Amino acid sequence: MSTVHACRYLAGLPLTRAAADAEAGLCLVSLPLPEGAPAALSLGGRATFIQSLGAWPERPSAPRRLIMACDGGECPPELPVTPGASAALGAPPSCEMRLIEESPDFFIPWESHALRIEWQGRWVELALGLRTGREVHWWEATRLVVRQETPLCRVVEVGGAIPLIRMKPENMGGGFSNALLHKHNWLNGHLFARLHANGVCEVFAHHVNAKYVDDGLPLKPAVPVIGIRAAALPEGEGLFDGSVTELRCGEVRFDLRDAARLATPEKPGNFTRRGGLLVWQPYRGVELHAGPPAGIITGDEYICRAEDEVIPRGVARTVRFSLSLNPDRSPRVARYLAPAWWYGACAEFMATPLLPVSNEYDSVYRAAVEWREAFSVQAGFDDGSMARGQSRGKDNRFEPGWEGEAPWTQLLYAWRTGDPAEHDRALRACYFFTDVCIDHAAKMVRMHAFPPNAFALPMARVHACVGAWLETGDPFPLLSARAVIDTAFAVHKNSWPRMAVGRDACFTRGAVLLYRYLGDEHYRAIARDALGDTAASQYPEGCFGDQGGGSGIHQWGGYIVKPWMGFMAVGGMLDYLELFPEDAELLACVRRFGEWLLRERGPHGAAQGWGYQHLFRGGRKFHCFYSDKWLQLPSPDPWHQEYLARFMLFCALRFNRREYFEAWEESWRANGGRVAGDHSFAQSLQFIPWMQAHLWQ
Repeated sequence: MSTVHACRYLAGLPLTRAAADAEAGLCLVSLPLPEGAPAALSLGGRATFIQSLGAWPERPSAPRRLIMACDGGECPPELPVTPGASAALGAPPSCEMRLIEESPDFFIPWESHALRIEWQGRWVELALGLRTGREVHWWEATRLVVRQETPLCRVVEVGGAIPLIRMKPENMGGGFSNALLHKHNWLNGHLFARLHANGVCEVFAHHVNAKYVDDGLPLKPAVPVIGIRAAALPEGEGLFDGSVTELRCGEVRFDLRDAARLATPEKPGNFTRRGGLLVWQPYRGVELHAGPPAGIITGDEYICRAEDEVIPRGVARTVRFSLSLNPDRSPRVARYLAPAWWYGACAEFMATPLLPVSNEYDSVYRAAVEWREAFSVQAGFDDGSMARGQSRGKDNRFEPGWEGEAPWTQLLYAWRTGDPAEHDRALRACYFFTDVCIDHAAKMVRMHAFPPNAFALPMARVHACVGAWLETGDPFPLLSARAVIDTAFAVHKNSWPRMAVGRDACFTRGAVLLYRYLGDEHYRAIARDALGDTAASQYPEGCFGDQGGGSGIHQWGGYIVKPWMGFMAVGGMLDYLELFPEDAELLACVRRFGEWLLRERGPHGAAQGWGYQHLFRGGRKFHCFYSDKWLQLPSPDPWHQEYLARFMLFCALRFNRREYFEAWEESWRANGGRVAGDHSFAQSLQFIPWMQAHLWQ
């Protein structure tokens, strides 16, 4: 089904302001675009900047999204999309790199620069750095790149390396024995900014502990900071504890509401002065809570605490803020959202352009929201984190899940409801996953609950990264998503052929998603190759092993058969078949798994359904090493997650067999509608809407 029919509704499409920012300096929307839509659009007839994102498959000139921004001032509750481009007024701020500090030794050089942004005689300078002990080090070897330039906006990137140890004469000798030769010694600073013609600027500041000359290392003592210089700076110093949401530096005003979420009264950042710059520390320090498993392994449920002032290998954090050089414009940005039906018509909820449907199954949405409210973090360094389940550790904190589909489904729900608070929470959750759950040195997603450096292919679910990019246009989340999927495919091939794939195939969903939004054949090829491997690993009965790479305890899972792991194995297949429905090999694999599921149905609790585990080495007896007990299979207690909703309806429709859907519905009536973990949260908000929309058809 094509989205082209939606183009007729684009002119006049009403966009709704997502918050009470009636006097914001910018009006901004990330607008889904149907295939074949006109490129010349504006917001309410105002002069509008446009940044194109992605492409429809096989139509590289047709973008998937438009970041659209226009002058604010009075930001109406509703703003229509209007055809045609409007004439620009004025010019965007100019920018250049200005030297702020340099080595005292000409022959051992280093230079630190700040990005100077200037508009109608007013200016501000920004630099990324770190505090180590009592010293502050700014980025070095910087470069400014202009990514896009129009009469309405200048889009720029700046990058540099922030040293932990600055180069001095004593660091230069020793030849091959030099202590800093091929030893990680810096934090990457990356700044992305849109500089608008009305003097309002959006800034995305990334501190990233990646790697370059070795495998990467933790940095200690180190805390990320941002330097600000203007014609006038605030007097004195103070705490940044989450209550400070605005900053004024003379005529330059900052909106710090997003950044304020990273600090709390218990773990505050601060403002200090150093060398003519205001040094803004947005949070006390990096703090990674892993939960009870880490406590068993290391004796501490935290990988690091804020007061340790360590930046573990691979950790990043994004600080989002905006500023205004215009005394007549607020630094705030008013975000607008399209109506829910528009997201459906543009194939945002799923690969096919179906409108959202509401019916009796909506009860799961209430359960999901209640779970999110009770089990997600809403302030501090790990703002946006969601619990894996309900178990608590010694400090009464829930174990985090570090699950990449859950933030994406928060976005799906925000688009469905138009709720501004839900959208804000979803975007923060997307950045938490992108920044913290990915090891940006290894380009892999961390294994939840484990201390470094533990990884697992099933964690490579990059939906959150794609969501952050789609909503902001910030390139860092997209770069992260691409790197993780490329690495996951390579890691999969490290151990292919192997006995079992199972849940290891989860990364194929990210590959298909990247193809959907980028139209890049590279990711379609990755998905199809890995899905072919998954199909080859299917057992003759139609089921799948849990996962089985490596040896010993890491191949033991290949002998375990669970319906859950089968759904994770075929999730990417269903995504792929929605785009390429005639792929006979993958369709046959799905059919075999579906037939196995129907054969395995049995009494579980109050209904016919499935248990957690069904087989071990082809038999019905299993020794659980955790409890040291022998178990009879299938597991007697019912297992129900909403992977079932999509899979069973897909099979019912594709194979014209009603019993698939009836099997799901019987299990749902007895066990569905509940949310008790990040997995059930993510699958409920993805696949109940999928089922509702397709069932309505």
